[in-house]
Amino acid sequence: MSEDAETAANLLVQANLRPAAVYAATVYATTVYAGRELDLPALIRAARLGLMRAAHRFDSRRGLRFLPCAKPFIEEAVRGPIHRSSCEVERTLSQPICRRVN
Repeated sequence: MSEDAETAANLLVQANLRPAAVYAATVYATTVYAGRELDLPALIRAARLGLMRAAHRFDSRRGLRFLPCAKPFIEEAVRGPIHRSSCEVERTLSQPICRRVN
């Protein structure tokens, strides 16, 4: 990736960080994910990673706006820690008592 493309991607990420953080905060505040061991800064970091991935794949020549194209990447990045935490909870709940490690 050239230096100009890298700076353009960084500008896209910086300009759209607030909507990504708002999405992460709404996911954090929903009752579906309440009670899980997730912290808001971790979800915002995940949303930023999704933004960075979307910025590197974005093609402005197609005539599309950036944020609607980036939303699936943000959602996927935010759902990752949520899915991993739910798998850990299910794994610990489904282990038999005789196989638990103290």
